Amino acid sequence: GPPRSTRFPYTTLFRSIKYSHPKWLLSRWLDRFGEDDTLALCTANNRVPRVTAILTGKEPSRAEVFDSLTESGVEIEEGVVAEAIRMRRPGDIRELLPFQKGWIRIQDETAKLIGDALGPPPGARVLDLCAGPGGKADRKSTRLNSSHW
Repeated sequence: GPPRSTRFPYTTLFRSIKYSHPKWLLSRWLDRFGEDDTLALCTANNRVPRVTAILTGKEPSRAEVFDSLTESGVEIEEGVVAEAIRMRRPGDIRELLPFQKGWIRIQDETAKLIGDALGPPPGARVLDLCAGPGGKADRKSTRLNSSHW
């Protein structure tokens, strides 16, 4: 069998179970990237992602949203995007006052950047072919003051 390693021990099946990745994928990664990079990929894939909220423009103030989240026990920090708030351990987001009042919506910062990069002129019609719940499309329609959505 494969040599044992203290960082990535035993067989690919063992690694598959330990790191919650399919055996075929681990085999491919081990062949292509080696043990160190494969371990790094597995570790990164198993991290709980940070939840990002985007201000909707309906909030009374950014400070009030921050205060409300902090009072609810949510650890927050500024996002890279101006309207973004990064949250750690938010619990059930539906129970947070800023979410209930429509002051925030859950959206990754990169999705927000996609909408901003598009930059259609006012009155333009935009077809979002990658639409999920409609966060980017909703944001664009708000910025365009459009009634076509």
